[in-house]
Amino acid sequence: MSDYTARVQDPDSYNGASHDNFSWSQSISDLDVLLNIPSSLMSPRDLKVSVSSKKIKVAIREKNITGADSPEKWSHLLNGQLSFPVKQNETIWSLIPNQHIHIHLEKAAERWWEALIVGEPKIKLSEIDCSRDYSELKPIEQSKLQELMWYQQQKLLSRSSDK
Repeated sequence: MSDYTARVQDPDSYNGASHDNFSWSQSISDLDVLLNIPSSLMSPRDLKVSVSSKKIKVAIREKNITGADSPEKWSHLLNGQLSFPVKQNETIWSLIPNQHIHIHLEKAAERWWEALIVGEPKIKLSEIDCSRDYSELKPIEQSKLQELMWYQQQKLLSRSSDK
């Protein structure tokens, strides 16, 4: 039995963090944000989602929070400066009624983020899973990896034939 125990991470905050009203997860190239919403929010018309390369802002029509008929009053669910730039034109969001808003962001540069928003408590990068799926590697990196595996296999074959 091994002394090593794998750390299980919540998929909603895998390599990221979980907060009262939202959670975020990341890979080396993208981010996913899940933002909690009131159960009364059923239509994307009652949402304003704005993402620039450096800022994220999500507002909800006030009537969905207070129940009062205030069609032109908006409250921010999330508003802040992103830790690093994202590709604005690659942003996708969707409303999952009675659950959350899912916002997918593509990072402008491949790097690990310590926080989604400036001022948010930082995660420890030394504790995240930095492994990458083979399919995420660039073709030249895949080729180099195949070459290294081939050389390793040849090395193992030559050792077994020496016995």
